[in-house]
Amino acid sequence: MVMSGRHILFTAATVLGVAAIALYGYRHPHLFTPFADVSPGILLCLVATRILFHLTNGVILREIASRFAITLTVPEWFGLPFVTAMGNYITPFPGGCLPGHHT
Repeated sequence: MVMSGRHILFTAATVLGVAAIALYGYRHPHLFTPFADVSPGILLCLVATRILFHLTNGVILREIASRFAITLTVPEWFGLPFVTAMGNYITPFPGGCLPGHHT
């Protein structure tokens, strides 16, 4: 199997991202102490609920897009809510407004 340059770049970026997150977690272990009080069963339920929430948003997105004759593949309608949520965590501006700008 021959990997394209784009695939190699994506894989390298993913590996570097995971390594950076692991290194940050290793250097700041105190950030994980609050998780010691959460039982694995509750944590599993929270993760499952979040995945179901994004899955539901993806199905709604797929149905709305189909009304405009746009066909979304499974990775598109399943992944887009996760990417959107990640973007919302990175730039938490409510409703597209910048903080401190009132009209």
